[in-house]
Amino acid sequence: PPPVLRSSSSSASARNLGIKKAKGIFFYFMDIDDTIEKSSLSTLHNLAIKKDCDLVFSDFKRFESGKNQRNNIFNYSEDKFFDSKELLNSMQNELYDHNPLFGHLGLFGCNARLIKSSVIHKNKIIFEEDLRMMEDKAFGWDILGFVKNAYYVKKQLYSYHVHPNVGTAVVDGVNNGFPLANFELVKNHIQNGLRSKGLNESNVEKCGDQGFIFFIITLLVSYTRCMFLKKVDFNVG
Repeated sequence: PPPVLRSSSSSASARNLGIKKAKGIFFYFMDIDDTIEKSSLSTLHNLAIKKDCDLVFSDFKRFESGKNQRNNIFNYSEDKFFDSKELLNSMQNELYDHNPLFGHLGLFGCNARLIKSSVIHKNKIIFEEDLRMMEDKAFGWDILGFVKNAYYVKKQLYSYHVHPNVGTAVVDGVNNGFPLANFELVKNHIQNGLRSKGLNESNVEKCGDQGFIFFIITLLVSYTRCMFLKKVDFNVG
């Protein structure tokens, strides 16, 4: 079975150590307070073999106050295969025509997906340890730059748990300072992923600039959501 690497969003170095030590054919990342179904790994593994895919991901549940907020809500209407061209189109659409329903566990990110370890090791992909948050996004863009195809299964096999009144990496990161240079770092990962996919340099530059703006807005939206969930202590500092 693939190694299941559990971690918080602040532990890029721990994840990198796991990548270095693991010897399995696939990787599967998840946060320590999330859960998966008993059939999650076997379902994704069987599809990865059957479809000969570098990356396989499922849909997810979003639990808040004990209730799944995504009951009967799915990212796509049916199982979906992404070839290299479709992946490139999706990468550009993420920046220009983002669908908020996809959440952080859609095609982009690192959790809730089975990834061929050869993609990670061959291309020396690791988590950006200089980032306090969004290192999962940067990693996800790196991965998409090198996978030849991906497959989505319309099953909620991953459960993301929201804990009101509990701090998050977003809150900690903003409170401790998150300079614009960090957004430039994420922008570089976006551009490198698009270059690896064969996008011409002119569009790579345009997408990088759009990504810079997109992730600043994403951070502001995430922080605002944390405020509504009472995760922000306004007495700090």
